[in-house]
Amino acid sequence: MQGLCSLPGHSLRAIALDWPVAYDEKAMARPLSLLAGLVLVGILLLACQKGGAVAPQVVQRGQSLYQTYCITCHGGIQGDTRVPYAPPHTSAGHTWHHPDGQLKEIILNGYTYRGTMPAFRGILSEEDVEAILAYIKTWWGEQERAYQAEVSRLWEAQRRSP
Repeated sequence: MQGLCSLPGHSLRAIALDWPVAYDEKAMARPLSLLAGLVLVGILLLACQKGGAVAPQVVQRGQSLYQTYCITCHGGIQGDTRVPYAPPHTSAGHTWHHPDGQLKEIILNGYTYRGTMPAFRGILSEEDVEAILAYIKTWWGEQERAYQAEVSRLWEAQRRSP
């Protein structure tokens, strides 16, 4: 059964029907090592996410604060921004591209680019801002949350290095 359906050194029949004949310990170890490595990376990424899961009451508090201070300009989960240049905080927006530390600075200190984001320092506490961010993150998909967690981790590491 050599020919079109063969692998170097093994026939398709040997692989499909006579598994022990085609078994190569080194060849099998490579995919298993790769799988183990991917599982380890996934575990490390989850472990690196600051604080892991957020308590539901924090998210609820963030929702309430968002409704009070943010929705007027940034819109809701549908991405219906109401002020030009105020980005939506959904997966379609770009908030998830920024690290937590930078988002906190923007919220507390304000930001001017095309439009003006007012400063909320003295109005919102650090805990309030963290609750708002926790709420916004519930709008993102798993990939956006993982990406943003890694960006946040790298940003924090860079800020700590001399």
